[in-house]
Amino acid sequence: MNKPYKKQHIYTFVLGRKNMGALICVIAAIMLGAMCAYPLSQNESTIYTGFLKLCSSHLLGTSSPKAANTLHLIGADVIMRQASPIFAPSEKTVSVFNAQRADMSDVTESMAEIESEKKPPDNSDGPKERAVVSQNLKLSNATDYEIDAHALAAAQRSYNAGGSEPKVLVMHTHGCETYTGKNGVGLGSAGTYRTTDDEINVVHIGKMLTEELKQRGINAIHDKTLCDYPSYNSAYKTAMGLNDWYINKYPSIEFVFDIHRDAIAEDDGTPVKLTAEIDGQKCAQAMIVCGTDKLGLPHPYWKDNLILALKIQKYLESKYPGFMRPVNLREERFNMHQTKGSLIFEIGTHGNNMPEAEMSIKYLAEGIAGVIGN
Repeated sequence: MNKPYKKQHIYTFVLGRKNMGALICVIAAIMLGAMCAYPLSQNESTIYTGFLKLCSSHLLGTSSPKAANTLHLIGADVIMRQASPIFAPSEKTVSVFNAQRADMSDVTESMAEIESEKKPPDNSDGPKERAVVSQNLKLSNATDYEIDAHALAAAQRSYNAGGSEPKVLVMHTHGCETYTGKNGVGLGSAGTYRTTDDEINVVHIGKMLTEELKQRGINAIHDKTLCDYPSYNSAYKTAMGLNDWYINKYPSIEFVFDIHRDAIAEDDGTPVKLTAEIDGQKCAQAMIVCGTDKLGLPHPYWKDNLILALKIQKYLESKYPGFMRPVNLREERFNMHQTKGSLIFEIGTHGNNMPEAEMSIKYLAEGIAGVIGN
């Protein structure tokens, strides 16, 4: 007596393994056409979006979680945004995420940052200006690891980010982060400090850094993906898939620089801006953040990352004292396990204005190139 067919066997028999790709194409086309013909809200389109992302993964012949994540980032999202306006980024305030669904990197960094981005009081005179003195290789160590900053900065390392192949990836886990405008409120809609407009968020800063590095002989590429939009709570997971895609496509990449801006505020919500003065001009202070394996996630390269950070810090402090804040060593990994040259750069705070952030980029690029360009 023949065994009864299981459900998955019936699906296989009806659809056929060899024709699965064609079937998925047909179903995806029908669903995409329906979405283009009938207006749907962002929430109503979620089930369609998820299915189309899954389709893109199968159509390109991948089944691994990493590959599927990469494909929906680079393929389906782009295609859908072009096909239907419901997927196009719009000017919206990013809501506070559900901490229970986020990984530790999002929870510890982003909740504090959002808390600092409260709208300033109506009677505020604008951002309060301060400076955080680095004192050369002073380390802000949020771990219990014992670190000899001077010894690590002196460690022998050979870097060469020149050549014809891409060596540096500039990207943004929190690309929607922006600054204070001339009117003293945030550049985002309704005075917020987040926007999808790439001309006034940190994507613009990343573009400038990439161009400055290229002018200094560094082969850098820039990705403009807003990993924190529309889902802020999955920003680091999205960024990890994005970085994997680039590293797989360009095995020559040795450095991944994640460009952010910090958020510091007074108790009443008044933004704090951090500035330095170089050659008579004010610029936003910059800070390098390094992750570790302290929370148990694999991170074999955290000391390599820290060595690079300290070398850049030492170079810049020797030329422009006061420009850099202390290197921030954290327990979280922040996706820095992917290369031996992965760093987060915080360019100013939400209290700084865009010209101050732009001014700091040329100094930062000089310091990066001075270390990895040889």
